[in-house]
Amino acid sequence: EAPSLPNDFGFDHYFGVLHSNDMAPLPLWRNREIATPPPLDQRLLTPRYTDEAIAWIEEHADRPFFLHFAHSFPHIPLHATPEQAGRSDAGLYGDVIADLDASVGRLVDTLVRLGIAEKTLVLVTSDNGPWYQGRYAPLRGRKNDTFEGGMRVPFIAWWPGRIPAGRRAADVAIGIDLLPTALALAGVPLPRDRTIDGVDLSYALMEGA
Repeated sequence: EAPSLPNDFGFDHYFGVLHSNDMAPLPLWRNREIATPPPLDQRLLTPRYTDEAIAWIEEHADRPFFLHFAHSFPHIPLHATPEQAGRSDAGLYGDVIADLDASVGRLVDTLVRLGIAEKTLVLVTSDNGPWYQGRYAPLRGRKNDTFEGGMRVPFIAWWPGRIPAGRRAADVAIGIDLLPTALALAGVPLPRDRTIDGVDLSYALMEGA
């Protein structure tokens, strides 16, 4: 409840759960109201999040926007959509990842359909390495470890016309670099009331610098 809801921290719109999906009760919130009371059918969480995000993008496509889209999965307990369940060679974990991949694809398709892909930077990453359902060979460690398998995560940047397609980079970056990168690209100065430890990655992303 307030003052700890996402809307109390600068977000104009929020849709999702307010804690990890292994905790009960688990209602689905829209801003400051419960949109769906528990129990939730978690098999439908990924497409429901995606539907809400697409509707929000469509509403804001005519002006600059920032969308922070944090999926509940692959946090456990895992739930795949009925359409994907049982289809992956990697079991339920693979089914869930396929659902997430489809979600990102739907968002990208929306940007293209609305004609704003060339004006939109899409970043896909994770907060930590996999838990026991995933595998990060040949790296050592996983979530909660300080070995490389727990700290090193995928990072995909997509921006047609600005970031060359198919390029791989070995540069070291960290999540705290995203704030100065986004502000630099938006032409917004860094806040002066705090220490900013991150660095602007825009030249590395667009020019390989």
